[in-house]
Amino acid sequence: MKRPAGMSNQALEFIRTASTKASWQEKIILLEFVSGLRMPDIVASEFDLSPVMKNEYTRLLIERDSGKPIDLIIGKKPFLDFEVNIEDGVFIPRPETEELVENTLIRLPKDPQIIVEIGTGTGVISLALARKFKDARIFSTDISSRAVALAKRNAEHLGLSDAINFFEADLIHFSGSEILKGKVNLLISNPPYIPSSRIPHLDDEVRLYDPPLALDGMDDGCSVVRRILDLSIDYLSPDGLVSLEIDGLIEKPLNSYLSQSTLEFKKGVDIRGNLRFLYASLHENSFSIQ
Repeated sequence: MKRPAGMSNQALEFIRTASTKASWQEKIILLEFVSGLRMPDIVASEFDLSPVMKNEYTRLLIERDSGKPIDLIIGKKPFLDFEVNIEDGVFIPRPETEELVENTLIRLPKDPQIIVEIGTGTGVISLALARKFKDARIFSTDISSRAVALAKRNAEHLGLSDAINFFEADLIHFSGSEILKGKVNLLISNPPYIPSSRIPHLDDEVRLYDPPLALDGMDDGCSVVRRILDLSIDYLSPDGLVSLEIDGLIEKPLNSYLSQSTLEFKKGVDIRGNLRFLYASLHENSFSIQ
């Protein structure tokens, strides 16, 4: 391994041997976090780790070796073109949800005036939409008080506190939500969609560090998805769109539900070609892209 210019041999050797599980990229991320410097600045300077930095660096690597996600260790997560704070007990955003937002934007027939997000978590979906649609009224809910508090802090950090109304609520059941019936142009969610029987078999980084409420879609994985779609019939505007993140694991029970619904549906795949998205509307011509 070539020594970066400016980094001492002692620092490089300490970093190289400090962990048996963390990747080199993860070690660099933690080095930047502990030092408060970006790698180009580290390379350009005569950098060495102080004893305090070594202790902190070692502590964080032990956390990573235990399986704790790197983003959760540093408490931050990039999402599209911005960054949010993350913390224990709140779902960590994934790249698939970035795809959900991007694919939703190209399917909207027009700029939405009223947006509802269910299960906001860190707030990334609503924050991305607020940055895109500055005149939209956005209502974001989560059943977790901890998630709502974090989403509010992220909105404040990005200067979007006035753009989003956050509620601790189940689905759309918050005070005053009745006035939104028939007016919602976009209802978007990354709901829990993993069948309960699959939860014990998830990767440790998901099973141990994401909150169960954000993962467990109950017996067949479709419980919350069905509830959202049922509610959407009353809340969507005539040209409104539902956009959901889902998984191929629930395709069979989902198809059974869709065959009996009055909604119009289209499915979408992620960048890997896996079933990942479900779009619904009251009328087929509400879809911008067929």
